[in-house]
Amino acid sequence: MNLPLYDIVSIGNPLYNQISNTQTDIKKSELAGGSLTVCLTADTLGISRLVMISSVEESERNDIFSLIENTQIEYFFLDPETEIKKQDIIKEGHCEGKIVGNRGRIRIRDIPEEFLLTKTMVLSPVLQEVDVDLTEWISSSTDAFVLLDLQGFLRKHSHRGYSDVTWEPSDARRLLNSTDLVKANTVEASLFTGEKDPFVAAETLVEWGAEISLITLGSDGCIIYDGNEFLEIPAFSTEVVCSLCAGDVFLGSFSTHLLETDNLLSCGLFATSVTSIILEKEESFPLAIKQSEIQRRVDMLQDQVKIL
Repeated sequence: MNLPLYDIVSIGNPLYNQISNTQTDIKKSELAGGSLTVCLTADTLGISRLVMISSVEESERNDIFSLIENTQIEYFFLDPETEIKKQDIIKEGHCEGKIVGNRGRIRIRDIPEEFLLTKTMVLSPVLQEVDVDLTEWISSSTDAFVLLDLQGFLRKHSHRGYSDVTWEPSDARRLLNSTDLVKANTVEASLFTGEKDPFVAAETLVEWGAEISLITLGSDGCIIYDGNEFLEIPAFSTEVVCSLCAGDVFLGSFSTHLLETDNLLSCGLFATSVTSIILEKEESFPLAIKQSEIQRRVDMLQDQVKIL
């Protein structure tokens, strides 16, 4: 067995968020997307062996280089086979973002085998650039712990604009059977499973093949289900500047702590605490976070956890 070359390999395309907050004067344009935010979060937390794999137009790469030049993030960029024009409005609370940019798909033949030698593999597409075939191939080709974010598997683009994807049960099971942990918010979990109750949706995701399901509940925290018990972890009460990337930050924090322990409660508390700190900040990545402040928030949340 080959030793891992990397700690986290994150696959998915970046995007631009043009952010405005209806309660403040904050208006800015910044690079985002699950894959990039996962790596930036892990870098902030001290992880050094990081790789981001994305399909990016040549003209847009300098912006990414500028963002990651002082980080430990390596990159592997693909030339898009086709352009996917995107301009979509998304809202989270009082914060609104416009997603703009061109992106292409990521296919099996695109990924060098060296990137399979990682401890953790995070699949975080924004617009179906990662599909079931790629997910199955990765799962069968690596010893890594595979985390999957459902958001980009549930959004598609056509000549009519953006719409949600309805999954056939057989394809849903293929996807989840290739996953160690699947993460979704309540809306995504309901769209994918047809279940409005997040606890039932979490059970369904595991029944359909995932080893672990993680559903974020916004200001109500998150639930984690491993097939045996639920962990209900509250959110840390704080002033949030913008929550558009909250799920991506959470997944990056969770993936980082998973490198140290397989204790799901510990990972959930850590990710919840880190996310609350980052979402308080008006400045963009890279950020400085004190480990003592993370631990302080973990300690405050610990006694509020419910095990069901």
